[in-house]
Amino acid sequence: MNEKETKTKKDSPLIFSKMINIMRKVEAIGKEQKNPAQHYFFRGIDDVYFALHNILANEGVITIPEILEERAEERQSSSGKMAMSRILKIRYRFYAEDGSFVDSSVIGEGADFSDKAANKAMSAAHKYVLLQTFCIPTEEPKDSEQDSIEMGKKKNESEDKKAMKPAAKTTQKSAQKPPAVQEPPAATEEPPPIEKTAPAGSEEEFMGGAKPPSKFDTAVHMTVKGERKKISYKEALEHFQTAKKFLGNKDYYAVLGDVGFEKSSDLPFEKLDEVYRAMLKKYNDRKDFS
Repeated sequence: MNEKETKTKKDSPLIFSKMINIMRKVEAIGKEQKNPAQHYFFRGIDDVYFALHNILANEGVITIPEILEERAEERQSSSGKMAMSRILKIRYRFYAEDGSFVDSSVIGEGADFSDKAANKAMSAAHKYVLLQTFCIPTEEPKDSEQDSIEMGKKKNESEDKKAMKPAAKTTQKSAQKPPAVQEPPAATEEPPPIEKTAPAGSEEEFMGGAKPPSKFDTAVHMTVKGERKKISYKEALEHFQTAKKFLGNKDYYAVLGDVGFEKSSDLPFEKLDEVYRAMLKKYNDRKDFS
């Protein structure tokens, strides 16, 4: 190796060789989690962390986020409820031990009925910057040509003209194509029939009707007063609030903590009945003891 080659290798930033080593070590990540409402499998952010954490630590590489732009929108769900949507443009800086770094900027979007929209947007952004930076094999569709999603209207359409407006790309062929002219309907033509949709939270919608249910309108099974019945997720949470009044904060949160949750609204559908029964048992045991 001559003097020039030795100098080039010595002066090369450490981060490049570290990231190449990470790509050599990381394996494919399977879809191990299931969405209980729409019944599809996905890879969560924790799945990505589990696959990469030890490799990043052993290679001495860390990621530091910096939010470059952000936008908040209030959107209406299919059930008519308003949800907050947050769109964040985040730059992640990958640092090596010698201080050398590589930047990667991504967009993350998240929606929530409460205050976790920004948290979800950051999780999505970090998950995809790691997947794409290290080219981790996946099977999920990521090409825009594979599907087309119809979004609901924003509360304020004028806000769409603000920050983070995407640049429009027009090809010569599409620019020359004149807009289609719609012929007016004949005077005798009858108006098209109104398409009926299943009511939010109904059995028809839950089993695959016209619109997917929101989380709070989704039907769940829970045993209340000794009778197992189908109620909405929102109604289930109201029963938990009643249990909280009878148990008191200490015992209520103790039962939630035993199953690894801080709030009843964090409980997955399949845990509702089990945790509610545990609260009822704790209340009865305490009443019998007294």
